[in-house]
Amino acid sequence: MEDTTPLKDMLERVGERVKKYHDVMFSIAFREVLQQQELRSNATAKGKPRELIYESVVVARSSAANQKESFPLVTRTLKSVNGKAVKEQSLPQRSKCVDTNPQAAYSDQLTFLLPQNQTKFIFSYAGEDELQGRKAAVVLVATPPASDPVKILTKGNCFSLSRGLQRKGKVWIDLDTFDVLQLQWALAESFSGKMPSGVAKVGIFPVFRPSKKLGYEKSDFMMRFRPVTFRNPEQTLLLPIFSESTWILKGAGIAGFRTTTDYTGYRRFLTTVEIKDPTDDKN
Repeated sequence: MEDTTPLKDMLERVGERVKKYHDVMFSIAFREVLQQQELRSNATAKGKPRELIYESVVVARSSAANQKESFPLVTRTLKSVNGKAVKEQSLPQRSKCVDTNPQAAYSDQLTFLLPQNQTKFIFSYAGEDELQGRKAAVVLVATPPASDPVKILTKGNCFSLSRGLQRKGKVWIDLDTFDVLQLQWALAESFSGKMPSGVAKVGIFPVFRPSKKLGYEKSDFMMRFRPVTFRNPEQTLLLPIFSESTWILKGAGIAGFRTTTDYTGYRRFLTTVEIKDPTDDKN
């Protein structure tokens, strides 16, 4: 972390605000309205988009390391797909190698700003801007340099990377309240490589798989926040109102996806929710 006094003081105040929100952002219900569009490798739309609506709640779950500490856990229930009601809580995986169904982006996007996590990132000050009618400081953030190169790991016809790609981010901070107004992430490094040829099974039959070039070119994420006020008891929390993610992977079976999410209908959730670990069930 860049050790300049103004930046250090600002991050301390931001860290305090984020910790305050994390400590109390439980028992909240809201709706997620997602629009998901498959993309070609040139980022143009492929096929029709689909709309998914989830009803979600934020509950508290105790930390395994410290039972006195809790962290937010989002549980989601799928209510409709393209305007049609569904009975299943989640959708089956659309691809054997990658699950393109939308994953929750809600609960932990600001944890890197918690006081205990800031030393793991590199911050720098980038001046002031205006966002949502508010005067904001702009802070750049980067993940530390990686010590090992990225390698392709294969399993059958599927592949993965040996480590996550380095990212760079930008944070807009309200200069009056030190709340986060917006967060953006993008790749700080690109990746290109070749998936080696091999033999994979299709059903019970072995099939030769030719080598192919792969290129990870884009992985962008943006989330916008605003204070939301609740009654009985009266409380104001910093909560997401919109997010957008886009990824492009040239050479893969599915080239890319764009997902936008509107977070609406915030309200108190008063019903008790029990989160059970399936490993506890010995029967």
